[in-house]
Amino acid sequence: MLRREVLEPPPSNGVWLWVVALTIGCVASVAYIGTRVMECFGESKTEVARMQAKEAVGAFERWRAHHAGCPRSVDDLRDYTNFDIREDLWGNRYIIVCDLRDAVVLSAGSDGRLGTADDITSY
Repeated sequence: MLRREVLEPPPSNGVWLWVVALTIGCVASVAYIGTRVMECFGESKTEVARMQAKEAVGAFERWRAHHAGCPRSVDDLRDYTNFDIREDLWGNRYIIVCDLRDAVVLSAGSDGRLGTADDITSY
């Protein structure tokens, strides 16, 4: 005759509760760290865009030594800088505003719209 054995769960002494709690803690930690990394990446893009805008002002000063007036756009400054200053890291075109002495370079920032809080300027 065949014998049937009933499998019983292992005795619970709280170990499984600790395993579940530890797993949840690890998942939450990874989610938090991932969020912070993405925030830092966004902040670093802003800083890079600000540095590029400042470099574009330097390119304007070099351009001005050879030309009169203001450049039509940042495209005119390409020969006076070491990087492509046409677009920021979000794909928006840099805008240059100048008079005969000074220039300001603007980026619309991450939202792509000028006149909002995330705009980046060269000053």
